[in-house]
Amino acid sequence: MLFVSGAARRARRFKASADLFGSPANAADERCAVIQTACQHVSAENDLRPAASLAQALLEEREKDALAAFRLAGFTQVGDLAYLRRATPARGSPVALPDDVRIFSFADLLQTGTPERDLDAMLMRVLDRSYIDTLDCPELCGLRTPEEVLESHRAVGRYDPSIWWLIFAGEQPVGCMLFNVLPEQESVELVYLGLDPIVRGRGLGRTALTLGLRHLWGQPHSPNTGVASADLGRVLVGSGGVTCAVDTRNTAALRLYRAAGFERFAVRVPVVMGLRTSRA
Repeated sequence: MLFVSGAARRARRFKASADLFGSPANAADERCAVIQTACQHVSAENDLRPAASLAQALLEEREKDALAAFRLAGFTQVGDLAYLRRATPARGSPVALPDDVRIFSFADLLQTGTPERDLDAMLMRVLDRSYIDTLDCPELCGLRTPEEVLESHRAVGRYDPSIWWLIFAGEQPVGCMLFNVLPEQESVELVYLGLDPIVRGRGLGRTALTLGLRHLWGQPHSPNTGVASADLGRVLVGSGGVTCAVDTRNTAALRLYRAAGFERFAVRVPVVMGLRTSRA
């Protein structure tokens, strides 16, 4: 994750900064050079860390100069991200999944003796299938390995296997819903919700999300969902509510989250660049 200095117009308020950067064009070139140097540094492996495969930044909409510098450095804008939040418990009438569909958390499946490496393998296959025809930051497809995607999801906040769910149709995993706790924000983030194309259009995303939200607030589930009841009554959500980020081009997902009571509170501009090519 990269951050750049403030806009040139702010720097010109101070004579020393103005003398250093000169014109806005020079300032843009300076930022571009710093960004490229940073990317070259992190793309090389050393004794302290592995080589990075992806560089990214999340900009506020007003950071036009920073966006121009990242583009000049070879980054691609990945749409815009709408940040959404639901601050109150999810209530309503009981919901149920279709008879052939069940949801099991990683914690449930680990208790049955399923090795974690097998769960990771199933989840990576589900993630890969869910990217087919995705409208959520499709520019990211192919920039990371499945292992890197999985690790990035685990690295958000605090990983809790009781709120990472796999969705099964019969014996086949066909979807996932991954939440992580963010203790500092007193919130829970929906890191990812995705379905295999073979089960899209059946309302599974809406039903799974409803069940997940109720679980986070310690509310009971319908008896035939497959969701374990061991954690019922354990409220994981604090004052920050439940949050998620959605590509503003993904109108279907935005409708889903609005219907689930989420409201927009911020917009960020993501930019990315793959570093494997630069290493080659």
